[in-house]
Amino acid sequence: MPNVTASVVIAHPAQVVWDYIIHPDNIANVLPGIVSVDAGKEPPYVPGDLWHGVSRSFGITNEWTGVFTRIDIPNVMEFRTTESRFPITTTDTLEEVAGTTRYTCHVTGDPPFGGPVGRLIDAVMSRVSQRMLAKHLAQLPAHIDATVREKG
Repeated sequence: MPNVTASVVIAHPAQVVWDYIIHPDNIANVLPGIVSVDAGKEPPYVPGDLWHGVSRSFGITNEWTGVFTRIDIPNVMEFRTTESRFPITTTDTLEEVAGTTRYTCHVTGDPPFGGPVGRLIDAVMSRVSQRMLAKHLAQLPAHIDATVREKG
């Protein structure tokens, strides 16, 4: 999965969106395939903080550890897996636009397989991953709305 990006506009200020996406209990609603995340502490997080988690994609379960490499509240967050079968980096960007927030998630990683067959498999996996991320993020505004209503 070398390069996948999706965006969604959410009818809340950037800080509200940030508070939702940075909480480990909500990550499964942000990124497809996340099964669990153990942060070891509550937000706020700073560069160097670690998360441990489990994800499942394409029928493969992957235990991982990752580190926050950049945090600029509430604008940008970068996270890189340091221990994983499939190393990735995610960059989350929040941009306030006319009373709403455009949230963009960009995922980069090395192709899991080499050679001509690997490039073909990676191309197919990238297309499927792109669709999965876009579909997942399309549901994010409803999750954030529900959380805001609960906190009332």
